[in-house]
Amino acid sequence: MLETLFSKAQFDRFFPKASSKRKRAFSVFESMDLPSPKEEAWRYTDVRKLDVSACAPLGAVALDVKAKNVSVHENVNVDFGKPSDKLEALAHAFGSSMRFDVSAGDQARLDVVVRPERSGGLLDVFSVGKNAVLDVFVQYASKKPVLFAETSRFELGAGAVLNYYSVQRFGDGTLGFASKFFELGSDAEINSVHVDVGGTLSRTKVEHRFVGSRSRAPRHSAVFLGSGNQHFDLTTVAHHVGKGTQSDVKVKGALKGKASAVYRGVIRIDKTASQTDSFLEDRVLHLDHGVVSNSVPSLFIDNNDVRASHAATVSKLSSDALFYLRSRGMEKRQAEKLVVDGFLESLVRQIPDEGVRQRVFESLDATIS
Repeated sequence: MLETLFSKAQFDRFFPKASSKRKRAFSVFESMDLPSPKEEAWRYTDVRKLDVSACAPLGAVALDVKAKNVSVHENVNVDFGKPSDKLEALAHAFGSSMRFDVSAGDQARLDVVVRPERSGGLLDVFSVGKNAVLDVFVQYASKKPVLFAETSRFELGAGAVLNYYSVQRFGDGTLGFASKFFELGSDAEINSVHVDVGGTLSRTKVEHRFVGSRSRAPRHSAVFLGSGNQHFDLTTVAHHVGKGTQSDVKVKGALKGKASAVYRGVIRIDKTASQTDSFLEDRVLHLDHGVVSNSVPSLFIDNNDVRASHAATVSKLSSDALFYLRSRGMEKRQAEKLVVDGFLESLVRQIPDEGVRQRVFESLDATIS
């Protein structure tokens, strides 16, 4: 059970001088039950009997940070409000806290490698000042099984631009839970690609709140590739509050073996969000007969002066494509790699850093092998 890793005794040992806020966060964590599949948000992911027996014990999260024009602050006092579930509460109670600030008008870059060799959490805040530009590249990797929970908040000032790219390559047995909240001021812009290929269980929620008028996410993409018994649970939320906001969400995934996935795509348009333009698309490729995927699009629209739509498809690996490639001398595995790379390439190519992009393709190929 979860409490074997995150007990009161371990909390006291790990945080001997815990702040009152940290203690309150632990009390909230302790009081909450694990979510049930009876809840809509957890219908396809049952965590009530998490097997954490193979996960490493509680410890600090190792971070490698390289920053240009970014102020980095450790052990900061951050308030993320009330957690939505016990896993998010875990990050609030046990997470190491970080803050990254970019001053108004600056051009900045941040490279972060997260290596949790022990179970635990991370709380991080990214603040991008007015008219600043921040490029963020985050890579997650673990050599041993851990339970890792992260809650992140991104605050974009007026006219700010955030280009955010993350690659999750956790090892087998790792249980990963991430909640990422982006709030955009007027004329702010975010472009992002989230890639998930590792871990036994990976649950990620990405929420954009377009608070300022004309804020936008013209390129918001997510990619997942699973094999064996991996399970991916992905949610994206585009919440439009300000006038004239825009969002374009594209999700692609491929599954083989007995892997499974669920994708929830939410578009929420408030009464104040006239002239919104929001689109949602997800496509999943099944490489084997034993895989399972679910797509749950939801649109909540309280304004008539908007454009909002979604598209979803599930397809099987084309036997004709495989036959064509194998007739030209390719082995089946090599042919599958080529088809999957071609299917996911359009989104992976949005990552501008060639080194990161190459590592993504290597991870995809390793998963198919």
